[in-house]
Amino acid sequence: MISASTGLEPQCDWSFTVIKRFTLYGSPHPLPTYKVALMLRLSGEPFSFRYVSFQKGMHKTPEFLALSRWGQVPVLVDNERVHLQSAAIVEHLAETLHQFQGSDSATRQAVREWLYWDVDVLFPPIFNCYGVHLGQRKLLPIS
Repeated sequence: MISASTGLEPQCDWSFTVIKRFTLYGSPHPLPTYKVALMLRLSGEPFSFRYVSFQKGMHKTPEFLALSRWGQVPVLVDNERVHLQSAAIVEHLAETLHQFQGSDSATRQAVREWLYWDVDVLFPPIFNCYGVHLGQRKLLPIS
């Protein structure tokens, strides 16, 4: 860059990129990806998002399967460690970031129970309804 004063002096570019600790791989459609992204956003923790297109088969590529052995999203990379399954990821984030985990073991157990209740009871009927909508729009990852 050229300085405005003489037009000859180089000017330093002081802009920089913040290196983010967390990278979230997912698709905007699945609710589990949303749950992890919401946890990161509410915690105020910066993160990168990598879109995994099921329509393009990105979940079946060797590169993605090296991260997610089941070819599912979400996947969270925390530095070099890979975490799978939304409830386990949220639990990891709560422990790592010391947020949303509860102050004692009884509260932490109650939080875990809600996390797994969500996976077992709440998520299936919600996704079934949502899945019908996605299917009509040809956005489901089925061949």
